[in-house]
Amino acid sequence: AGACARRAQRHVYFTGGYDGVAKMWDWRAPPAAGAVLQHAHPHAIEAVCVLPGDAVLAIAGGTCITLWDTTAHRQVAQVHSHHKPITALALDGARRRLLSGALDHNVKVHSLSTYDVVHTMKFAQPVLSVAATRDERCLAVGMANGVLALRRRSGGGGA
Repeated sequence: AGACARRAQRHVYFTGGYDGVAKMWDWRAPPAAGAVLQHAHPHAIEAVCVLPGDAVLAIAGGTCITLWDTTAHRQVAQVHSHHKPITALALDGARRRLLSGALDHNVKVHSLSTYDVVHTMKFAQPVLSVAATRDERCLAVGMANGVLALRRRSGGGGA
């Protein structure tokens, strides 16, 4: 399952596991203290991603993404945009959109203000990983057959 470091506070990081529990850890806490916070997801967790502002954690498992506010300790939203399990989460280069990849061969681009899907890209094989360059000119997608697909755009801006 996935792990992701919190940007502003490098001593805090998140993990998600096949037990369906996302956990927040603080390296400053004694090892015996365990996780600082926990959030149950309805499915085994495949990926986690900290959204801009460091308060909201995106958790992917099954066909849904749960958005969890780590400060208020509550679920903000739950997004169902894929038809098969989601395997990857990432932010676009400008950190304005959330990318999700899934076994349904799709990469979906979600608005961070509404969590609605604003763009979909279809690939030849199930998607296992996804990443975007900072200048947003290249999208890298790892697929189940071992192929790395690179999609380039001629102009910058918006995934």
